[in-house]
Amino acid sequence: MKRLFTWLTLLSIAVLGFGETVSISSPAQLIAFANRVNAGELTLDAVLTTDIDMTGQAWAKPIGCWTPKVNNANVMYKGHFDGQGHAIKNLTYTTTQNYHGFFGVVSTGALVENFSISGTVTNASYTEFGTVSFTRDDNPTIRNVHSSLNFNNTYVGARIGGFVGQAYVGTTNIDRCTYSGTISANDNGGSGNYGGIVGIGNNNTSAVCNISNCLFDGVVKNTATTPGNCTFGGIVGYSNAAVITIKNCVSIGTVSSPVSGQFWGAVKSTACSIVGSYYQGSTINGSASTVTLPTQEVTKVTDEQLASGEICYALNGNQSENVNWFQTLIDDDYPTPNGSDIVYLSGRLHCDGTPYDGVTNYSNTNTSIKDEHTPVDGFCSVCGSIDETYLTANADGFFEIDNAGKLKWFAAYVNEVNPEANAKLTSDLDMTGVEVAVIGNSPANAFKGIFDGQGHEITNYSLTVTSFVASYGYGLFGNAKGATIKNFTIYGTMLFDNAEGKTGDLGCGLVGWPEAGTLVQNIKSSVTIDGKISTHVGGIIGSLRDATIDRCEFAGTLNGYSSQNGVAGITGYTNLGTITNCIFSGTVT
Repeated sequence: MKRLFTWLTLLSIAVLGFGETVSISSPAQLIAFANRVNAGELTLDAVLTTDIDMTGQAWAKPIGCWTPKVNNANVMYKGHFDGQGHAIKNLTYTTTQNYHGFFGVVSTGALVENFSISGTVTNASYTEFGTVSFTRDDNPTIRNVHSSLNFNNTYVGARIGGFVGQAYVGTTNIDRCTYSGTISANDNGGSGNYGGIVGIGNNNTSAVCNISNCLFDGVVKNTATTPGNCTFGGIVGYSNAAVITIKNCVSIGTVSSPVSGQFWGAVKSTACSIVGSYYQGSTINGSASTVTLPTQEVTKVTDEQLASGEICYALNGNQSENVNWFQTLIDDDYPTPNGSDIVYLSGRLHCDGTPYDGVTNYSNTNTSIKDEHTPVDGFCSVCGSIDETYLTANADGFFEIDNAGKLKWFAAYVNEVNPEANAKLTSDLDMTGVEVAVIGNSPANAFKGIFDGQGHEITNYSLTVTSFVASYGYGLFGNAKGATIKNFTIYGTMLFDNAEGKTGDLGCGLVGWPEAGTLVQNIKSSVTIDGKISTHVGGIIGSLRDATIDRCEFAGTLNGYSSQNGVAGITGYTNLGTITNCIFSGTVT
């Protein structure tokens, strides 16, 4: 029986297609691997087992050479190449082929990771070049790769990126990568696009590129006497319609051209964004940009801030666990995603991690002393974090709520700890001066428990929302999945003010977005709702999604203002649901 099981297991592995992994320890083996991929083994995996010195070795075709076709299909790499922390050195060659670099075209599911690479690529004949020349289709990923490849170009209209020449259709992910080489373009009169990470995002909204935790500390320069419309960016050369996000990146290299910027050479799509990133230099995005991206999360930094560890710590979310950035203080002038030394705050810290007296010092050793939280009425009086032990559920598994502060605590507990928590009101609640978060504040934190008012009243309730996300619910309860919300009367005000001008399906009401069989039962609302938003606004339910409303009454006032998608006394919108035995006795404008 054991032999039969083993044979069936091996047969299953063969049928499932668990492929070969090639071990590479020499230039000849690396070239042989490239040849196998280019002969049609597109999903062949490989690992480097040592550093590879390519001095004097011809690199005729990149891994994933687009042409010639194999079996009437273009060659695109779709496997897993893991450098295991090793280096590929001195990859130096001149080419007259397109889609060239270490990798040519990578496509669906490809994962290229964990190595450094150096050398020089010279091009005078074609357009797309990069450490990976061209990415396309479903989620090719490049991560933890550190390139100092130099690219010398004299071709008019080339697209060269330190990592990706062109991100084509589909989603490309580039994470924890560093470009420290030089892109030198003598593009006379041309319209080429050159970037320290990506040259260009395809002129198509289906092209998505996520660039995160990347460092540009190299050189991207234009040596042409008549540069024309060429664009040069520290991170991205050009994006028109492509959706490119630059998140948690550092651009401190040199960008030199009339049309240039530390992030984009030119950006022309409001779908692009820069989030939580840092730079040096004079220009964020080049002068040919036709949109101005929000820059509140883009910070210009000094040499002192970079060297001190301050920026490294900030890039790691002002904490020292599960980090993406490293820095050896004193030795390193700036942080890098390629390293091992973690940066810590040093000295005495408050419980939220902030230093005493505002004095901030950083260290590579964890010598700080952090205060314990100081809980008062369910929350830390210093940092505001929830005290999970403030209330204990009764024998039936319900938190008993008899004052406004405990309802505030329950909302935080649902949103931060357990969305399946249950609660009962054991007294009427006066909410004067107490702000309660939306219970179930996102689809991920949707309320899934039971809330039983047991016939009590909630008075002087107040909620103001001015920032909205599509498919979210807003109200006393926001998103609810399979929950039961019942048996209370509520008085107060709600303001949903879409000052940001965002549109999309939202749910605003006493319960914003109930779904998955949620029951809303025996509730009377006399709340005044101001719905200054174009979406679904209802006296009881904002957007009814597979839920039941039973024996509920809206006796309040609902001012719909400019809402176009649906305003009503019971539910503003119904996708799927049941409404039984309900009364609308209020006013809707």
